[in-house]
Amino acid sequence: MGGANTGVKASHVPEGQKSGYNNDFYDWSKNMGKYEKQNDPLKPSLFSYEESKAPQVAATSQVDRASVYSKPVQADRARVVQQGFNPEEAQYDYLTAEKAGIKPNDYNKHMGSVAPVTEEIFNKYKEYGLPEGEAYVILKGANHPTHNYTVNAENERGFEIKKFGDRYFSVPKQKPASSYDVINKEL
Repeated sequence: MGGANTGVKASHVPEGQKSGYNNDFYDWSKNMGKYEKQNDPLKPSLFSYEESKAPQVAATSQVDRASVYSKPVQADRARVVQQGFNPEEAQYDYLTAEKAGIKPNDYNKHMGSVAPVTEEIFNKYKEYGLPEGEAYVILKGANHPTHNYTVNAENERGFEIKKFGDRYFSVPKQKPASSYDVINKEL
């Protein structure tokens, strides 16, 4: 007649969902990772669900109890500082943020996504076409889970994300030239 579990579904697991999966990164209604198949050209399709599980990071040095960072963030910071920030990965550029005076806020411990371009950064990237004037360096890697929020926020304030050299920057959007501007420039 079958076992005790025949025809019985676990009440805590929705139909079609496998238990043990992280719902923060997987959309069961679409049967795909939440960050897959986004149409943002600056944010490529991130990863399959199995690759979306955050790696377990161990602290490489003694944890600073007085630090403004939580223990997991301290461990991530130590790893990023040791390996170097990669603007294409799901990382955060802690050193650039700290040089700019950016600290986690009190509400949710979130840190800013952009930092003003310093003279040092400008001199390093001007050979790649980084424009003079107002510009910001992006602190999140292109595959950071919230990178798309940065792109949207910068777009709303009239900036666009562009790559200069190996880094992404937020620069003011260029207005398309009107025919009046073109004619006057030719005169």
